Amino acid sequence: MAPEVHHTLSPGRLVINVTGIDHARAFGDLDVKEDCVTFLANGERVLLSLAPGTINTNDCSARVRKKDLIIAWQCEEPERDDRTCMPILTAGITHSPPPQVSPMSKEVHFACAASVRWAAEKLAILQIPETAEGFQRFKAEVGLAELAFYALRLARLGTPKALWPQLQAAEAQLSEALRQRAAGEEPQFEVMASVWSTVQRIAGAVEDVTMEVAEAPLLGIEANASASLAGQRWTLRDGRPLGPGIGTWKLSPSEAEESVAAALREGVRHVDTAAEYGTEEAVARGIQRAKVPRDEIFVNLKVAAETAEELREVIATSFNQWGAGAVDCLMLHRAPENDRKLETLWSVLEDEVKAGRAKCLGASNITAAQLEVLTSPKRPERFWPAVVQLKCSVFHQGGYFIENASALWQILRSKRIIPVGISLFNPLHSCISPLEEPLCRHWAKQLSSSPAQLLSHWTVAMGVCPLLRCSPHHAVVFSTSLQIPSCLVAALTSLSNLTETSFCPSMREMLGLRKMQSRRSISRGDHLAGCSVQVHSLKSVKGQQLNGMLGVLVDFDEESGRWQLTTSDGRSRKMRPENLAMVTADTPTDTADERAAAAGVFLQELLSTGSADAMLAVLRQRNNEVDWALLETVSANLSFAESKGYAVKQQVLTRLLGEVKQVLSHQEPRVRTVLLPPPSLDATASWKGTPEESQRVLAAVSALLEAQGYAICDHFVSDQDVQLLAQELAAYDREFETAKIWVGKQASGAQLSVPTVRSDRIMWVCGEHRTPAREMLWDSAGQQPAEGLAPCRPEVVMEKSTAGFPELRKIMNRVDDFILKGLSKHVGRLRGLAERSDAMISIYENGARFQKHVDNPNRDGRVLTSIVYLNYGEPWGEDDGGHLRMFLDGEGAIDLAPETGRLVLFWANELPHEVLPSKRRRMALTYWWFDRAEREAKVRDLGEEVGDTHLKMKEERLAQEFMAFMLSESSKPKEIYQKAKLLPPKSLSTVAAVVGAANNTEALEGIGRLSSKDLERLRGSMGKMGLD
Repeated sequence: MAPEVHHTLSPGRLVINVTGIDHARAFGDLDVKEDCVTFLANGERVLLSLAPGTINTNDCSARVRKKDLIIAWQCEEPERDDRTCMPILTAGITHSPPPQVSPMSKEVHFACAASVRWAAEKLAILQIPETAEGFQRFKAEVGLAELAFYALRLARLGTPKALWPQLQAAEAQLSEALRQRAAGEEPQFEVMASVWSTVQRIAGAVEDVTMEVAEAPLLGIEANASASLAGQRWTLRDGRPLGPGIGTWKLSPSEAEESVAAALREGVRHVDTAAEYGTEEAVARGIQRAKVPRDEIFVNLKVAAETAEELREVIATSFNQWGAGAVDCLMLHRAPENDRKLETLWSVLEDEVKAGRAKCLGASNITAAQLEVLTSPKRPERFWPAVVQLKCSVFHQGGYFIENASALWQILRSKRIIPVGISLFNPLHSCISPLEEPLCRHWAKQLSSSPAQLLSHWTVAMGVCPLLRCSPHHAVVFSTSLQIPSCLVAALTSLSNLTETSFCPSMREMLGLRKMQSRRSISRGDHLAGCSVQVHSLKSVKGQQLNGMLGVLVDFDEESGRWQLTTSDGRSRKMRPENLAMVTADTPTDTADERAAAAGVFLQELLSTGSADAMLAVLRQRNNEVDWALLETVSANLSFAESKGYAVKQQVLTRLLGEVKQVLSHQEPRVRTVLLPPPSLDATASWKGTPEESQRVLAAVSALLEAQGYAICDHFVSDQDVQLLAQELAAYDREFETAKIWVGKQASGAQLSVPTVRSDRIMWVCGEHRTPAREMLWDSAGQQPAEGLAPCRPEVVMEKSTAGFPELRKIMNRVDDFILKGLSKHVGRLRGLAERSDAMISIYENGARFQKHVDNPNRDGRVLTSIVYLNYGEPWGEDDGGHLRMFLDGEGAIDLAPETGRLVLFWANELPHEVLPSKRRRMALTYWWFDRAEREAKVRDLGEEVGDTHLKMKEERLAQEFMAFMLSESSKPKEIYQKAKLLPPKSLSTVAAVVGAANNTEALEGIGRLSSKDLERLRGSMGKMGLD
């Protein structure tokens, strides 16, 4: 009984459901044509007939989802001219006049935003077929990976530098998965889900870019110029001409006959057939129908077999089908991997030339090494390949899964072998169809052409003869003419860099998009270029020889995270920032000769000590004199001793060399380590740009927060607005109080001033909250105004007329809208954002600092910290101090200057940070954002914990005064104990909670036993601010 088939047809999509199918493996042997689909369902052959031209088979993909077979293709848009466009190959042609590209221009517009979105949509729906196994599965995985690389690399081209690390990390993860798969391992190929998530997260931040593109070198051999595509001609070594051709792969005999006849009428004089296609007879009939003289047509016949005997049989059968005499080129369809077998099969083809049945020979799907075998000097040149067919699309220039494509092109050029490009439009294993890809469509639109026309003429421009497969009524593409500017030819050629994997290598010397991305100067660290540095703390054998060497910083490579420097030996090297220290005035700056001379004297002194043990003892005492020059001197003397056979001296110098290396590997840098400023985003567009530009900034900040836990947004507030706010706050300078820290439990601790931990001055500003106070979503720092903003301390409000802080309000509203209306819609962790805290304005000066801490170690609801720096005047310098130091998990610390108008965001409950001592007045606006669910839970817990233990104001003040006295450097254990005994019970209970005692009695006993060392440890633990 035949299976019951149901199908749903919509533009660009066909969904087929077969009754009784319960698994994807039940489908098989799929064949898709323009008017029908055939496949096996549970072993039964199924034929689904459709209207002619329903499916675009040149741009079609198929997948199985659950029990449905889904076939998708690119829908065509109305054509403008039947004679200039191929409907089946045209995509994205609009009726409005497209922008033109000047032939003299060197700049090309890359539509990165639309391209990344397109790739993200495809990544979301494509998957590896469940039935794919072995090499077929691997090809499918590489094809999907190419699409992912395309998205990641284009996103890098169109996004700020701050987003590149996560894109590069995703690319590295994907490369490693492919490497494991190629090695026969079973990686977690769910890496695609992670890559797709990265692309989705960043897609909104991608912008189009216009860049200057240099002319691309020729791939193949230049053609004799002609107006039309069909008129282009290459000259074979025997002097015969060869022009663009028509292929017959996957065409039925009737389609092949019609297509050949139509193409010949359009001026085509090159036809390709193969024994495996079964189109030899159809091609002969098509030539007869076109009534073009046979001697004007170059006919290529491809044959393949495993043995010489089988190949002779295939040739005989194919010539019998052809029935029109000799062919112009007899081509080996596939070259065997074994060179001896290749020679054997090739000799069969040579016999056909000798017999007059073929005028020349050719090869298809061949590597550079195999081509070297066939063009050996021992072989007569008439038996060399005259033509080589190779896959040549903009994304795969030379083939798929081949090694050293550049060597293949070099052989073709040097030995005058004409390259014939096949699969110009067919993505084969890849998931990127050149006809569908947005960049190709965009550039075709600019030139008022179809993508098929653009790609065909690009092939000619790169010195490759195109071989197209198309239906009869689409053969008009051969009569088109198109002048592609050289910059656009180069841009198309560069696309292979977007999909390149280690398994599908491309031409690296074309445009090199990745080269353009990887080398760039740092924007916030330019002042370090040209500075002298010293190498330190390298552990490897080679690295130990460099410890102590001096050098000069040249540039920073953000892709590798290393500084490029020129070392004192004249060599250029790349070093990690943590292995470089800045050279200050007191750092030795002797020349290399002077240091070498000093090392020689030092070595003589060491060797004159009389014994190896004494020598090593002196070395350890003078380890501050050990440097790379001494290491080189000892190494040179050891080599000399070995060459002369001085055994005793070898033993002594070997021990000395080991000790020198040990000292250098643990040698501390003499000066501070270079802390490289992290990349930042230009956030000007968030308040000054178009809605689209503002959305891109939001998307970029969202991606950074989700990927690394912090984001740095420069120019979030203009210099002028910062200056106006500073003038507004100047009247309140005396109202700033010494900042306090909370010590103890959330419900039973105390706000204490501990200058050794925190020494800035602050003023709290209340108002403009979005939730009612009764919900307790924020800790009120004081009395809330009826409207607008006001100082939280009532006495300040009474003394001064605030007029609502108009400048502060403007900046706070900008931050509020950016976070509450913007980021909370983009970032998953901020979806529950409901409120912010009161605003804290802080001033650091005269060495004020804030030790390392986490803002929210107790999950009190604060999820995000926002800081806006309000400094103006001279740019913030390295010596001004006051940097925000952030401690990144697994990556060390980074220092961030408080630049004017800079907005910094980070997770309040995760990122440890500190403010370094500030030598210059440093002002900042800080507040925190609450997650509703977490905050409400904390409010409930606080209610249960507090109960009836609220302190009266006097008792709370006494507890705070006692804790401040106990933590001060001048207090003594006996004095502390005497003051503790005088505290009221409720004040003492607060102290007990702070020191971790179970009750008042235990607290007094513990305080009475305090020693000076105990007190020192207690002060230290209080200063850790919840980090332990």
